Amino acid sequence: MPLRLFAAGPGRTAWPSAAGRAVACIALVGLIACDNASGPGADPPEPSAVLKSIAADVIYPTYVDLAERADSLAAAADRLAAAPDSGRLEAARQAWRAARSPWEKGEGFLFGPVVTLPIDAPIDSWPVNQIDLQAVLSGNAALTKAYLDSLDVNLKGFHTLEYLLFGDSATPRTPESLDLRARQYLQAAAASLAGEVHRLKDAWDPGKGDYLDALADAGHGSAVYESETQGLREILFAMASICQEVANEKIYNVIRVTPPDLIQEESRFSGNSTADFADNLRSARDVYRGSYLGESGQGIGALLRAKDPALDRRISGMLDSSIAKIEAMGVFGEAATAHRDRVDSASSAIRALRAALILEAAPALGVEF
Repeated sequence: MPLRLFAAGPGRTAWPSAAGRAVACIALVGLIACDNASGPGADPPEPSAVLKSIAADVIYPTYVDLAERADSLAAAADRLAAAPDSGRLEAARQAWRAARSPWEKGEGFLFGPVVTLPIDAPIDSWPVNQIDLQAVLSGNAALTKAYLDSLDVNLKGFHTLEYLLFGDSATPRTPESLDLRARQYLQAAAASLAGEVHRLKDAWDPGKGDYLDALADAGHGSAVYESETQGLREILFAMASICQEVANEKIYNVIRVTPPDLIQEESRFSGNSTADFADNLRSARDVYRGSYLGESGQGIGALLRAKDPALDRRISGMLDSSIAKIEAMGVFGEAATAHRDRVDSASSAIRALRAALILEAAPALGVEF
């Protein structure tokens, strides 16, 4: 999609903590009804209400959650670096998985600051450049956050942290294998990731960068989106794009050859790829339903339901089915090798979902790609 610069809005009241999001969203979006249902006789939602709900009930809360979990990961890395043992190593691994989930649940809306700052590449590029990483570890450069911030994208971010915490199949990570340089790199990389994540959260924060209102006010004074239709197109395109990425890049790049090219597997060190893919589709479902972690609003589905209830039911079911088929693969690296039928079934379901979003949902909503 084309890159867009965003303009910060006027000063606003700072967004509340995660614990207060459910209450604060009501004040932020005004008279939006926090209810996905639109039963018989219910007035169809306005596109402006849906855009506000997606921004306030889904996207920003996802980034708030991500920032909190990235801070927890950095703290776990600090504890492990201070005194490496099996318990702290496992705790850091779990903190990595916990932080990974909201990031992957944000890939259904990869637009705005995550692209323009940019932030996506510095924290989620793969494969890890293990040769250059080893060269840095063998060198004498001070391993600080600032130094990690300056490195190539394949030497930092989630997957470098993943490698440092899990190792690879040939040399699984143990507390004893984390020498001083590796521990320093781990701490700096975790701090670097947390810093990038907070930049992203702040860019959406109503009291800071305020991209939240840039999307919410599409067609009503937004400096980014001249019309509501432009805002809806951005969202639908992002939903279709994550389907494309999961099926045709993340999965296909591994299984395009025989035997599978497991070097291309996204989270191969941790065996987390299947969870990543499922969270990617959950991201699209969150936008479709207008909810994140139980906080309920109005999503794309609410608009579609008013236009074509049967199509809404079908796409909602396709989202659920795609996630179920991804999870049915089991460990992706093993499925790619021994259970190709499961992988093909998941890929087919995701591609069908993408086609339905582009060829049916978008036209029904008056959106052209």
